[in-house]
Amino acid sequence: AYWLGFLFGDGYNNEDRGQVEVVLQHRDKYHLHNFVSFVGGNEHVKVNNKLANIGNNEYKACRVILTSQKMSSNLAKLGCIQNKSLVVKYPKISSEFDSSFIAGYFDANGSISRDRIAIYSGSECILNTISQILITNNIISSGKLIFDTKSKGVSYHLHGKNQAQLFYNYIYSNLDVSKCLKRKIDKFSQVS
Repeated sequence: AYWLGFLFGDGYNNEDRGQVEVVLQHRDKYHLHNFVSFVGGNEHVKVNNKLANIGNNEYKACRVILTSQKMSSNLAKLGCIQNKSLVVKYPKISSEFDSSFIAGYFDANGSISRDRIAIYSGSECILNTISQILITNNIISSGKLIFDTKSKGVSYHLHGKNQAQLFYNYIYSNLDVSKCLKRKIDKFSQVS
């Protein structure tokens, strides 16, 4: 469920071509290798370097493109559709996988700053569901949705060391954190 969450956050499912693409900051190249290994990729799958643009900024990035009509189709059935950013919904998965899915989504679309956690999306729907899951599991008592009219994005914020620690414990409790995004794990250690 971790990689499903990660793909819901940072993946691009080109259903027309049967391709799944992930682009990350260059320093996270090892994470793409973890992903390729997880899906059973082989030595023929290459992680390419490229330049990416966000706004007016250009940065070094890396990407992997996997061609698999079956993977693309299965992701679409779960809701990871082509051009999902503004309409993505939380997938219908067993609740036992919620924490791992949220960990993947957070690693893809989350940030930590001091004692503030934020999860970003173009879709209010997925963030509302994540919030409800966190509240239902007594991880948080409340959070705050913030709308950015300029980017049409939405972010969900948690504040305080206690909530940050509870959130960390919940999302990473069932995972081998060595397979998660290292810089996020490192940021959490600075909060506690």
